[in-house]
Amino acid sequence: MGLLAEDGHVAEVAPRGQPPRLELRRVGRRRASTFAGLCAEHDAQIFRPLDTQPLDPENPEHRFLLAYRAVIREHYVLRRTEDLMKRANALPKLSAEPSIHYFADVGKRFADYRRRYFDTTLQEHDFESIESRVLEIKTTSATIAVSSLYSLDLAIRPDGDVARAALSVVPVSPTRSVAIVSYVPDDRQFVVNELAKAFPPKEDHAHELSRLILETSENFVLRPGFTEGWSREKTRKIIAAAGLLSVFHTVPSDRDLLMFDT
Repeated sequence: MGLLAEDGHVAEVAPRGQPPRLELRRVGRRRASTFAGLCAEHDAQIFRPLDTQPLDPENPEHRFLLAYRAVIREHYVLRRTEDLMKRANALPKLSAEPSIHYFADVGKRFADYRRRYFDTTLQEHDFESIESRVLEIKTTSATIAVSSLYSLDLAIRPDGDVARAALSVVPVSPTRSVAIVSYVPDDRQFVVNELAKAFPPKEDHAHELSRLILETSENFVLRPGFTEGWSREKTRKIIAAAGLLSVFHTVPSDRDLLMFDT
């Protein structure tokens, strides 16, 4: 965040108004980096290595903690969504019974996934059990940070659940950003196949990574000065692509969708 914030603010794509519509706007750095998935004490305790040490992409604990943060946030979002659906169902004119069952099932599967792979790993300090691929992006200036967990919705595991991957993009200096894709061993085949298609050797990873972010993540922030230099058309395209947010939709190859200063 320190490499992205300007005057205490970062930029994000977020909904505003009624009915809500996506727009690119400045938001306070503290607000953008905070969510209520953990109490302050546990957040500080669990993520102290990330908060007090320079990020080392070669450190299995650092890679795990980045992925774990994305997992906890996703779990929090799912619980909130299920709660909202239950409230809607209490209103006779807004019955959402099918949606309640759907989100309850998704939430249960996700809780099992988190407990089985991530909570256990944290307790046992077996950080190498979570696998990762690290991509390095050379930049002229720091522009974007991402923390998200996404589902490969067409990749169904033998147990009936979907495969998932955590995506963390971190600027470690003005001239270098790293993207870390982390996954559990049971999802290796699915994720590795997807990464091989998305990031072929000798290709421009900055463009493909921008597409992956727009297809799968709503939790990213940008440096305001970078976004304020965008054309009106580039801004429109990025907001439109971010609004799709589904692996069932493919973000087109377009230089205007680049979110790195390369």
